[in-house]
Amino acid sequence: LTQETSRWYEHSQSLQSELETQMQALREVSTKLFVKTREHQQQTSQIAAAEGALRAELETLETELATAGIRFAHLASVLDETKSLMHADMSKAVLEAVRLERCQCQRHCDA
Repeated sequence: LTQETSRWYEHSQSLQSELETQMQALREVSTKLFVKTREHQQQTSQIAAAEGALRAELETLETELATAGIRFAHLASVLDETKSLMHADMSKAVLEAVRLERCQCQRHCDA
């Protein structure tokens, strides 16, 4: 009986040692998992912050683009109006030149 008890005791000690080794390995894996999870959460937070900043920048650029489009349309309108006025002024100048030419011709012919 004592020999049997001794074998069971040794076997129990061996199992206890194995269990402690396995528990230590489990703690190490658990710690690594915790660290990796923490790193992943930090990276996710950083990505979310960067995404928010990029969205804000995109909204700003879209606003600036819309403003530039409005300015461009206004400048195009002013340019068209200026062209129209220039053509009108040129037409008046041409008509005046023709009228003066006729007057000079008429004076020449009358003289």
